[in-house]
Amino acid sequence: RGRVSLRGALISGLKPHTIARAGLGFVPEDRQIFPEHTVEDNLVIGKKKGPEGQDEWPIKRIYDVFPLLEPLRHRIAGRLSGGEQQMLAIARTLMGNPALLLLDEPSEGLAPIIVQRIGELLRQLRSIGSTVLIAEQNMHFCLGLASHATVIDKGQIVYAAGIDELKANDAIRRRYLAL
Repeated sequence: RGRVSLRGALISGLKPHTIARAGLGFVPEDRQIFPEHTVEDNLVIGKKKGPEGQDEWPIKRIYDVFPLLEPLRHRIAGRLSGGEQQMLAIARTLMGNPALLLLDEPSEGLAPIIVQRIGELLRQLRSIGSTVLIAEQNMHFCLGLASHATVIDKGQIVYAAGIDELKANDAIRRRYLAL
């Protein structure tokens, strides 16, 4: 139930390609890369102009922000590690020049050192002005990244505030976040 809007426009019920054209970039939990294609093919497949015709994420910038991907550009994507696939999934989504980047469980199933790298990457994206929304159960991962937090329990929002307020709220942290 409810309504979802993006940049002031209602997107609830729209087809996925229409939502993507409106500016939402989605990185699914299972990454959904094209395993039989190269890294660079995956990036090119994701390329499109942004909702206002912008092209802020050309392939050169992708390789600047994701330096680990450039030497792998000719590798078959299905042969990448889980962390490399996650970086590829994020990079491919950025190639679509989204106004909002939505990540579903970006730390899921990754080694701690890779989770740290993904966190660094997301902090870098935030520092250059990208808007990122993360759906994540790993609160330790989120606490160092987020500016705001919403805690959902059984489908209901039970808490929403700035991340500093969440860090200071022992009752909410103990009850819902096991911190």
